[in-house]
Amino acid sequence: MSSDTVMSSGATPSHESVQDTSNDQCNAQYDGRHEQSADQHEPQQSQRYVVIEPRRKFTFTWSILAIFGIQFGSAFLSIGIAKLLSLAHIYIPKGNVAMIFVLAITTVITFGFMAIFGGWRSLALKKIDLLHALRHSWYFLALALIQLGISLSEILSYRGAILGNWPQILLEVCILCIFVGISEEAMFRGIVVGGFLSRYSKTKAGFYTSIMLSALIFGLMHLTPTDRITPLVLSQYALKVLQTGMLALFFSALALEYKSFWGAALLHFLWDFFLLAGPSLIQQSLEPSYIETGSQGFAITIFYVVIIVLQIPIVVHAFRRFAHHTRHLPYVSWFSRTSIFEGELSDMVLTSAGAAVPEEQFIALHTPAEVKQIVDTPASAPGAVTVPASAAVTSSPVTEASSYTESNSGSDASNNA
Repeated sequence: MSSDTVMSSGATPSHESVQDTSNDQCNAQYDGRHEQSADQHEPQQSQRYVVIEPRRKFTFTWSILAIFGIQFGSAFLSIGIAKLLSLAHIYIPKGNVAMIFVLAITTVITFGFMAIFGGWRSLALKKIDLLHALRHSWYFLALALIQLGISLSEILSYRGAILGNWPQILLEVCILCIFVGISEEAMFRGIVVGGFLSRYSKTKAGFYTSIMLSALIFGLMHLTPTDRITPLVLSQYALKVLQTGMLALFFSALALEYKSFWGAALLHFLWDFFLLAGPSLIQQSLEPSYIETGSQGFAITIFYVVIIVLQIPIVVHAFRRFAHHTRHLPYVSWFSRTSIFEGELSDMVLTSAGAAVPEEQFIALHTPAEVKQIVDTPASAPGAVTVPASAAVTSSPVTEASSYTESNSGSDASNNA
């Protein structure tokens, strides 16, 4: 066979055919890269986010200062008003009536701070909140009845006569406890917890730190001074802070559940009234003292230990509710403001206290009442979020998609558990 025959058989492709094939492959790769580049430059549809931030600037700082302002303000106003009334020969009786007078002024001042920080909506009283608090707090109510039994036992062991005007004293104590429950819950759950969470509820660490710190403050505020410091007194101090702090955790769980302090205020009133109902029948005026330095000191210490053990179930219940809320942080407190932002996440500017959640996830994980609070501002307006342009972007709450997997039906079922 000749060489010409071998060459014509096509065993080896020609140079021209190889070059044509290479050009076709290059053109195909170029077209693919061009299409991919075109897809990358194609404008994507913007997404809607719910922006959560404190309603007021520096809410956390002002909430701390408000506690001192309420205490000192109520003291000065009480003295001032009492002086003015005395000019008209109107005198406020000492004892229970005087304490009611001071607590009424304290409540008004506290409501003023609540309205400043969270608007009048933060003070809204709903009947359903009170009913739910009673319905889901049967163990707490049982503990309160134990308190009533202990207070009534003082009458059985009392050798003197019951006061002739005990109905009047009992009514005064009832009114006194009402103002105690409302003022303290509005102050500590409304202002302190609300202020802390409006700033630090984006992470679990911030959420739990806010709750625990507010409980510690509540416990410390219930200490009464004494001129005798002994190991027994110090143990009573520590136990009292622990006991009241445990109650604060339970009250905080109620406030977070219904975004209202009124349910906790009702239970707080019942707890105090049941405890003081017995002594009010044999004492003209009640001056609560949580520390006993006399012969009853050891008995008071044992009482604190017993009541702390009995309060463990309500603390367990509280932390279960806290765990539920931490599944979809940040928590929208009564001092928070929500608005709509439409655009790219990279274009969003937030303060350090702000956070953003995709709208569909927010709707799926929150109650209809929470969703109704969203202020649907124009999406094209850069100022829809109302934050300074120099602030840093905070996108971590959005990227944690695992925190937003629970459905709304599951949330409702958990609320009823």
